Amino acid sequence: MSSAEETVSLEETLLDKYRVERVLGEGGMGVVLAARHIDLGQLFAIKLLRRGTSSNASTVSRFMREARAAARLTNDHVARVYDVGRLDNGAPYMVMEYLEGSDLSQVVCSRGALPLDEVVVLVQQACDAIAEAHALGIVHRDLKLANLFLTRRRNGEPFLKVLDFGISKQPEDAEQLTKPGAIVGSPRYMSPEQISDPKTVDGRSDIWAMGVILYELTTGKPPFEGKGLPELIMNVFSSVPPSPSRLRPELPAAFDEVVARCLCKHRDGRYATIAEFAAAVGSIVGARGERPRSGATQGGATLKDTSTLEVQHEPPLTPTPLEGMGERSKALPEPRVFISCRGDVAEDVEVALSFYDALVAAGVSPFLGPKNVLESDNWVRAVSQALRGCDAFLLLLSEKAAVSEMVAAELDLARQLREGQAGRPHIVPVRIGVAEGASQGHPLQERLQDLQGIGWSGLEDTPAVVRFLLEKIGRRDLARRRPAREARGSTVVPPRSTPRSTEDVPLELPGGVVSAQSPYYVVRPSLEEACLREIKRDGALVRIKGPRQMGKTSLMARLLGHAARTGARTVSINLQMADGAIVGDLNRFLRWLCAVVTRRLKLPSARIDDAWDEIFGAKDNCTAYFEEHLLLEGEPLVLALDNVDRIFESPGTAEELLALLRAWHEMSKSQEPWRNLRLVLAYSTEMYLPMNINRSPFNVGLPVALSEWDAGMVHGIARRHGLAWDASEVDGLMSLLGGHPHLVRIALYHIAQGMSLSDVLATAATDQGLFADHLKHLLWQLQRQPELHEAARRVMAAAEPVRLRTELGFKLVSLGLVRLEGNEVRPAREIYRRYLSERLSADAER
Repeated sequence: MSSAEETVSLEETLLDKYRVERVLGEGGMGVVLAARHIDLGQLFAIKLLRRGTSSNASTVSRFMREARAAARLTNDHVARVYDVGRLDNGAPYMVMEYLEGSDLSQVVCSRGALPLDEVVVLVQQACDAIAEAHALGIVHRDLKLANLFLTRRRNGEPFLKVLDFGISKQPEDAEQLTKPGAIVGSPRYMSPEQISDPKTVDGRSDIWAMGVILYELTTGKPPFEGKGLPELIMNVFSSVPPSPSRLRPELPAAFDEVVARCLCKHRDGRYATIAEFAAAVGSIVGARGERPRSGATQGGATLKDTSTLEVQHEPPLTPTPLEGMGERSKALPEPRVFISCRGDVAEDVEVALSFYDALVAAGVSPFLGPKNVLESDNWVRAVSQALRGCDAFLLLLSEKAAVSEMVAAELDLARQLREGQAGRPHIVPVRIGVAEGASQGHPLQERLQDLQGIGWSGLEDTPAVVRFLLEKIGRRDLARRRPAREARGSTVVPPRSTPRSTEDVPLELPGGVVSAQSPYYVVRPSLEEACLREIKRDGALVRIKGPRQMGKTSLMARLLGHAARTGARTVSINLQMADGAIVGDLNRFLRWLCAVVTRRLKLPSARIDDAWDEIFGAKDNCTAYFEEHLLLEGEPLVLALDNVDRIFESPGTAEELLALLRAWHEMSKSQEPWRNLRLVLAYSTEMYLPMNINRSPFNVGLPVALSEWDAGMVHGIARRHGLAWDASEVDGLMSLLGGHPHLVRIALYHIAQGMSLSDVLATAATDQGLFADHLKHLLWQLQRQPELHEAARRVMAAAEPVRLRTELGFKLVSLGLVRLEGNEVRPAREIYRRYLSERLSADAER
């Protein structure tokens, strides 16, 4: 009798429900049986643990975590789990979807290397399932050909299923799954970090495994081999496999690049998300001039007809969910919604939790950082991955969220993703306790101009908001069938506006542009007087330079207001609002620039089409448009460009735009109508890429360098907050924050409301302190750029100034993280050293 038959007789009836028909497979832990439901007449796959292993707590834990992970996932490319329990003899069992077909290890064994087009389809289907898992905080950790099962739909179309989440890393994990030093996974597919420190793996370890799978499917060979486990592990860490095109010359160079990036030894060099990897794989087919013909993944990527793939068995029946297991959507997966809120504000989190519960009740899979991310997780990476995998971005826009740096960063990433993912995620702003129109002028307003939002004043509005969101993402079925419930009771109230001070000077929430009429606007007398004089001159050029949050935009707004009062027309453009695809294309960018100026001046937009002639270059077209349509009115035009650094991401566009601005400035000295043009440029740092300085505006006009506040300025702004501080208190605050205007104002705002200076300083460099939003945003920026991350780690850990590559030094200066000392840099303020040194070092060790 086989070991499988020892576990259960093939004639045995399980649970009085299933008649066992045959053994589908067996392994060290248990056996998988084909069993037919006696009443339904359908086949299911039942996985059983052996009697000997079912008493092992670790084995049972892995068995249950496989069931738990698969049950949480609704993606069609994950093998479904319908029930779990124990037999009378104590052996755990799992009832799963019955599949006919073969795993990919068998397919490769029988057929060898597969055609590239077929590989692309299969890998993208696998990525679709893994993306959902990652969005829920689940890392598979055992992706391999044997766990990718090839079956068919009823129409005969090949269809991939991801199996075996038994050693997956899940958000609720608190246990140590293996003894220290033990290897978790299949060594041939494991990333270096998964071998050396399994506790630290994240989604990029799965991306490594997908790179191995991609290599095997197209070459028929694994990238890393060894005569034994030690040699195999040594090769994973040290060897570089031959590029796939060396084994199959017909493979394109782009394919080699995708595989090489997946198999980068350090995970920061790999694709950041599985969605990014899937897009890169899909682009390989497009790069060869071929387009998929039929089928689709849930992510919306069209797939090629793969009916030529060999699957030797009958198409499977689609099982009916068992009683008590809950009803799944048969046509569409659960939509995924990212809830963005001010995570360091208790009232905002409470409102967000009420939306979380309501969305769950409506059949939606929500993600909320304060709820879904554990303290031990990499918070920034978990949030980023969840955002990349969502269908909708629910922006809870309270008064404090409107000035949050992290909320703004999440919104910017959502907009970038929407640009590259055919309109996904849908962005739904929700005004929390703020009337329509009352939020005009807040820092996020410019980013929200093209988005339709909805208001929320209390729990009674929640169902309407959920319906609005579901309709935006095309899920009216859920909006009709399952209205949202008020799951958190009646304790939730919308965040109220900040209480007004009883002093003569009311408190003002820090963040965003500070009006020149505000009592909290700090004047730099000699510097600003020079700016106000210059902006009235024909052909003026004012260059405002300074790190982030030094007051550049506020000064720019003051100059524009002054110019408008003297009769000039003014246009302010934040270049952060230009989509990446626009910035990367000079012709599109200059047309966009003309269109924005035209819209702001309320002129007919059709003029642009009339003026643009492809015979001439983009710069000539743009110049002619300004000359013929914008500068003939006899009134000065002040054009202010904020965040000019944005274009440095596209060096070609940057060099040509800066040369154009320099040419316009030169023309304004002697030519009509160019005398009417006045320019204001705001940026954190000059262009750090090589270019002829005489072809840029960075050595002409009036330079204005904004620096930190000095002790006198901090003392003065403290008085305006009603604080009678002496020099020691000012020095105490500045010893940690320096003279950073935004951070100083945050501290003073809360101290004026009753918080003590000692409490502010004690928690300043923590995730619970007043500056958590600002600090997390900086960490977010660094973790998205591996080279910058490493440079910042070196600076924060060093006792002496550090010399960096010019580009990296300039980028860190522009973020405000470091200050220059000759050709070297050191941390700009003590709070950054305290907060970042430990976290950046921990990242590097993972």
